[in-house]
Amino acid sequence: EFPYLKNFVTLSPAPMFSKWLKEKDIKLKRKLINSSSIKKNESEILAYAKEYFFKAKQNDNYPIDPVQRFHLSNGAILENIHLNADLSENGIKNSLSLMVNYKYELASIEKNHEEYFSKMSIPSSKKLKWINYKSSLNKSKITNRHVYDELKMRRHHKINLNRVSYRRDYKKQSSVYVVN
Repeated sequence: EFPYLKNFVTLSPAPMFSKWLKEKDIKLKRKLINSSSIKKNESEILAYAKEYFFKAKQNDNYPIDPVQRFHLSNGAILENIHLNADLSENGIKNSLSLMVNYKYELASIEKNHEEYFSKMSIPSSKKLKWINYKSSLNKSKITNRHVYDELKMRRHHKINLNRVSYRRDYKKQSSVYVVN
C-alpha cells in the first residue's frame, strides 16, 4: 500500500512502569503524584526507566513490559524514551507520563526478531545504546581498553559527554582512567 515506506515508528505507553517502580522505590513513587512532581524528579525517573526497559525481566527472561514484548517480538527496536509524553491522569497513574518509540525498519525486522528470541537481547537505537554504554562507565574505574573503546565511540558519534581523567596510584604501581 505504501511502497516508499521504509521505517515506521510508534509512540507507545509503558503501562507497567508505575507499578514496577512502586516495587523498586516506594519513596520515590509516593512523591510522584502529578506532572510537576514528575518534572522535579526527571533524572531519577529516567534512570529507573533505563533499568525497566533494559534489565527488568519476567520469570521467562523476557521484558516485564507487555507493550515492549509485543513490539520487540515483532521485530522493532527500542528507539527512544520520552518523559512527560502522556500527562493525562491515566498516563501519570500507569506510566508516570513515560512513553516510548519503537521503530520498525523494514530491512531489519527479521534480524531483530531473531536476535530478540535467540539472544533475549533488547535491540535498541544507537542513541539508547550510547546512553547505556555511558552510564555503565560513568564514575567507575575502567581499563585502558575501555577508555580506548569509549574514545572510539565518542569520535564515531561526535559526542563529548564525559571527561576521562588519568589517575596514577603510586602505592599499587598502577594507573587507571576514570570517567567523570
